Amino acid sequence: MRSCSPPPLEGADEIIETMKAGSVITVDHGVKVLAIVASREPEANEKLVAFLFNHLKTCRPKDVAQHSEKMMVAVDRQNKARFMKILISRMDEYSDSQLKRITRVLGQAEAK
Repeated sequence: MRSCSPPPLEGADEIIETMKAGSVITVDHGVKVLAIVASREPEANEKLVAFLFNHLKTCRPKDVAQHSEKMMVAVDRQNKARFMKILISRMDEYSDSQLKRITRVLGQAEAK
């Protein structure tokens, strides 16, 4: 018997709204959950990846490494160039340790 769960975007919209008003921890967990949903639900992928990439453009520099690592599950051949471009465009904002993490993420994205 198949369960009657809501469509993925319905729940995702709630998470997005919660992230907008939430704490740093709420945002961290929201990024992770949305990236997982985007990776598993083709009908939700485009909208969620757009939201996540916009978030990556505007989040605090110290969050870029962690959030980009969590987003890797949603990065694929179609969107990896946009993902990498965002990370590279913010290069001057990273500390040395963040730069190491971002470099590792860029390598993983390139390999996809």
